Amino acid sequence: MYIWIFLYELWDRKNEVFPSGWFTNAIVGEGSEEAARASVQGYFDAVNNKDYDKAFTYVMNRVRANPVEKQKWLIAMQQGTKVDMVTLDVARLSRSGSLKRIVFEADLQTTKVGEGMVEAKPMKRYISLIEENGAWHIEGFYKHLPDDDN
Repeated sequence: MYIWIFLYELWDRKNEVFPSGWFTNAIVGEGSEEAARASVQGYFDAVNNKDYDKAFTYVMNRVRANPVEKQKWLIAMQQGTKVDMVTLDVARLSRSGSLKRIVFEADLQTTKVGEGMVEAKPMKRYISLIEENGAWHIEGFYKHLPDDDN
């Protein structure tokens, strides 16, 4: 009984929880974390290989359908920095009706090759993904943990 009350209290707070094992599966579905993680890796692999059409397959449908948004993403992709994931940990899970969201906290390493030198910088970003038609798509990259209410 106390476990149910505790879980209900967690669920009641903006329908979000902090992840762990079976609970993750209960919120966003079994295999979702792995599928979302694969989408992030696929996106960075495509961008690093300058395959921008493939990279867009990992981005939300509304971004692909909006020419202005798509142009912003394309400019960001073409900046010429190589991005490697150092770590990718689940920071937040949420579910509201049929909308499922996973936010990863990512430690990234950016590498830019210049005239005779290589500049490498660590960078932390939060990567938000939503499930659309059974596939996980990147919603956005954030410097701070995004608020689900916005």
